[in-house]
Amino acid sequence: MKFQRGIDSRPFSDQLLAEQPLQILSVLAKNYIVKGVDISYWQGDIDFSIMKSKVDFVIMRYAYGNTTPDSNLNRYYQGASDAGLAIMGYHYLKAGKDETKHAETTANLLKDYPALYFWGDAEETGGLIKTALDGWLYKYFNKALELTGSSWDDPLVGIYTSPNFWNTCMPRTDWAKKLKLWIAHWTAGDPLLPYDWQNKTYRFHQYSSKGDGHLHGASSTYIDLDGYNGTINDFNKEFDANITPPVPPDSDYRKVRSLINSLRVRNAPSTKGTVKDYMMLNNTTEALEEYLVNNDIWIRIGFKQWSAMKLGVDTFLEYVE
Repeated sequence: MKFQRGIDSRPFSDQLLAEQPLQILSVLAKNYIVKGVDISYWQGDIDFSIMKSKVDFVIMRYAYGNTTPDSNLNRYYQGASDAGLAIMGYHYLKAGKDETKHAETTANLLKDYPALYFWGDAEETGGLIKTALDGWLYKYFNKALELTGSSWDDPLVGIYTSPNFWNTCMPRTDWAKKLKLWIAHWTAGDPLLPYDWQNKTYRFHQYSSKGDGHLHGASSTYIDLDGYNGTINDFNKEFDANITPPVPPDSDYRKVRSLINSLRVRNAPSTKGTVKDYMMLNNTTEALEEYLVNNDIWIRIGFKQWSAMKLGVDTFLEYVE
């Protein structure tokens, strides 16, 4: 059976039923990858019950430009709320327009549609040079923090951007790194970070723009896929949320055993992934997810921890019967 990460594969599929039960909830909380999507009116009609079966949170577009709400905000918000999804929002910023009106729109919509967190989407220059764009974004975030009752020391609004946009279009700043970062870098591995966050960490990673929209309940062909940089317990604590990992029927794991010494444990299901650890000969661990790449098989054994089961004709892991 072919597995596609985030689509057909699941943290605990029928193919990975175990023979020996474990303390399921504690293991799930430690190893479960908190998944999400970000949406706007481009996604069209959405069946949020299907979306809830695939992801834990949704980041929906609240507005773009000075004062324009997303045309689907009201029905998306109601559908996501009814489905029990954790909700965050973002404002697509049109640099060069009125930053104060932007911030007022952000704050006013958050009063009507409360969210766990909010993001200012910085991906347009509006024709501004670097220093002017720096000033415009600072003024927007400064006003948005004020109007949402937060501050630079405890912000309720963070930045969405890509390393290419930020490093190309912005000067080096001191203010931006005070905000949480939602980074757009389409890779299965760890994302590149903009210069201003080099010594900090990111909170969310938009790792693909080519998620299957239909399999996530949307009428659009594609949907953006996101992951949280932490455990499910971290997420709940950081955002005062209460998401729980799904518990599969029979709630058992299947284990895998290493067939070689020093089997690499990488941060992504790819030989290009960074090596984080090693499994020794006959080491056993829980198999959390299967991922098929062409004819290669990878097994997720922990949070951002993958080992190859089969590469070409070579086999490195086996299921423990």
